[in-house]
Amino acid sequence: MSLPRRLSALVVNYGTARFASACLASLEREWLAAGGAREQLELVVVDNASPHERPEDLVALEARGARLIRATENLGYARGANLALAHSSGAPDDWVAVLNPDLFFLPGSLAALFAEAALPRLGLLAPACYVDPTCELALPPHQPPTLGDFVADVAAEHSPAVALRRASSRARRAEAVWRSNDACLALPMLSGAALFFPRTTLVALRGSGLFDERFPLYFEDTDLALRVRDAGLVNVFESRARIVHHWARSSGVGADFDGEPNARFHVSRRAYVERRHGKLAARAIDALSLAAEARGPSERCPPIHAFEALGCRAEAPELRFPRRENWVVELALAPHFPLAAGVLVDGERWRFNPRAWEWLFAGRYWLRALEPSTARCVAAWTFDKTSAARQDPLTLEETARDRGAL
Repeated sequence: MSLPRRLSALVVNYGTARFASACLASLEREWLAAGGAREQLELVVVDNASPHERPEDLVALEARGARLIRATENLGYARGANLALAHSSGAPDDWVAVLNPDLFFLPGSLAALFAEAALPRLGLLAPACYVDPTCELALPPHQPPTLGDFVADVAAEHSPAVALRRASSRARRAEAVWRSNDACLALPMLSGAALFFPRTTLVALRGSGLFDERFPLYFEDTDLALRVRDAGLVNVFESRARIVHHWARSSGVGADFDGEPNARFHVSRRAYVERRHGKLAARAIDALSLAAEARGPSERCPPIHAFEALGCRAEAPELRFPRRENWVVELALAPHFPLAAGVLVDGERWRFNPRAWEWLFAGRYWLRALEPSTARCVAAWTFDKTSAARQDPLTLEETARDRGAL
């Protein structure tokens, strides 16, 4: 399939207008490069009453051709995205893209994304997301959580045995996607960072709309993916379409999840559990979570491996493996690896690409090397990154240079 006739790109901004501008610039470049007409690319940005946004950065979005809707309060992500959709236009066979502001479309990504977009019963379509422009650190695929998963996640914060089982199961699922030779994979759900869909998907949802506004942040993409599957449609992951997701810039959490994002996570989790499993289940998960938090931070998130301490590092450390193998190396923000970015390494040693290292926030990280297929850990490390993360978004010029150097 070629590009759709028309694409409406929706972005919810909260303090990241410079990244949003770079995101839309890269999307426009790829739309034109793939043969799209500029007048058929609609850009809609909702600013969620960003408290510290520079006015000139918002004006720059309008200068790029975006329709800017300035909310008078922080509506949350779901309400903001729905508001952007309401201000968009298009025929039933036109497409919509819901994008985090901290994305960047790499050369060739949009053409690859739509190469097989005519798949039957396609509901949602998503590209592969990477932390860096060299596409070294891949972000993991997502899995809709069951009620048992929520219970196990709370238990994993205190039980190394439970945490290890959870991390191993997650790692095997991620490895299967990272190693797959299939361009298009049907997955249970897709990352909400970048979702593309024909407007007919909204028709198939029979009035339930894009995002459930009970989810202020997180779980709105999970709920949408499940509603799409319930409607008999398929969530498709296109591995050949590669984009950069500037890690955690859109939520503003950096390497620290505390504060408002954490509070909104708990509200969204309760709403999700209540919708899928009932009020009693939601109250039970809340009670378990509160009991776990009452035990104090010193007893939470136990390490699941014996980590070699690499100390404070301004530059990336070199990791050495026990033998030459096609390893899975995972990077996480917690020692029980609830989520992890990953890279496939063939060899006896590995070091971060400098273009990937510069995007990591200062803070503590945990890494581990896993055997292929079994997810058995053969080595684990921890270090403190002392150098600051890059603060400026990618540019069209540097990614064009990257492509020219290949």
